[in-house]
Amino acid sequence: MRKASLSLLIAALTLAGCAASPKLLPPQSKPQLDSALAAVCEIPDEPGAADYDVWQAWGEHVVLPSLTTFYHPAQ
Repeated sequence: MRKASLSLLIAALTLAGCAASPKLLPPQSKPQLDSALAAVCEIPDEPGAADYDVWQAWGEHVVLPSLTTFYHPAQ
C-alpha cells in the first residue's frame, strides 16, 4: 500500500510539473577583452623622498591621471 501511494504521489507531482527538472540555460558567452589590457603598463618614476606629502602629491598628480587616461582613453 505504501509503495502504491508513493508511486501515485510521484506520478502526480511529475504531471503537475513539480518534480520535473528545470530546463537548462544556454551557456552565457563571455565578452571579448580589450586588446589594450595586454599592453605594457608603464609605471611613472616614483619620488625618492621619504616624505608623505611628496608621495601624496605624486599619487594625485602623476599616478591617478595616468590611470585615468589608461582606463578612459581619448577618442
